Amino acid sequence: MRTICLSVSCLLSIVAQAWAVGFIVTPPRFELPLAPGSPQTHTVSVLNIDSTAPVRLRAYLSDWTIKPSGQMSTARPGTLPYSCSDWVEVNPAEFEVAPRAERVVRFTIRVPDSAFGSYWTMLYFESQPDTTRKSMVGLLMKARVGSPIYAVVSGTEIKQAELTGFSYRRRTANSHQFTLQLANTGNVHLRAKGSLAVKDGSGAVAAVLSLSDDVVLPQSRRDIAVTLDQVLAPGRYTAVVELDCGTPELIQGETGFEVAK
Repeated sequence: MRTICLSVSCLLSIVAQAWAVGFIVTPPRFELPLAPGSPQTHTVSVLNIDSTAPVRLRAYLSDWTIKPSGQMSTARPGTLPYSCSDWVEVNPAEFEVAPRAERVVRFTIRVPDSAFGSYWTMLYFESQPDTTRKSMVGLLMKARVGSPIYAVVSGTEIKQAELTGFSYRRRTANSHQFTLQLANTGNVHLRAKGSLAVKDGSGAVAAVLSLSDDVVLPQSRRDIAVTLDQVLAPGRYTAVVELDCGTPELIQGETGFEVAK
């Protein structure tokens, strides 16, 4: 049996992105249980990993959503359903971080009395080019890193999800892809964690895949693709998935498939 963890590539991607943009933002996201009418203040740490030059940054908010494919799209703050951009104040909005130094940025969020379920926004940090340096003239490049903020109104959560599809396709001779269609029918965002086991015709486990915690927004669907790069002998197989989305019960499903010669 082969066990595969999908989170390693995600970690390497984060590290590579940090070196590409020149600064690191922590924590990478906020999931905040909040009470209506009670403001909360939180901090974000911004580290300049450049040892030679300061970085000047602008902090701002943006609405966003996720398509079923997993692609994120953004919009002006306060324009999308479930946006909490208008509830958040960031201080400072512009600042400079010295080489190899760290700066703490604060944001305060206030939830209206009428709110229920989940709301979200993206707190972006965008580098501002130094136009005073001659070498930068004509190369006004910017880089940005986003930290999503999820506001969950305590006591109003409805966590519901269902697996609406589960399919298999053979990508190459030694690569197999499984696609889960997960629908969030509740009013709070969910994270799909779990495992997918591949069993042969005798019921023996041939491989196990660990699913990363993909977010599924309320009243939306995600198509979660999982790839197994492994040789499977010709024959009939069954893929069995078990998901923990924070709902009262685990979500389970299975699909049969055949590997031809």
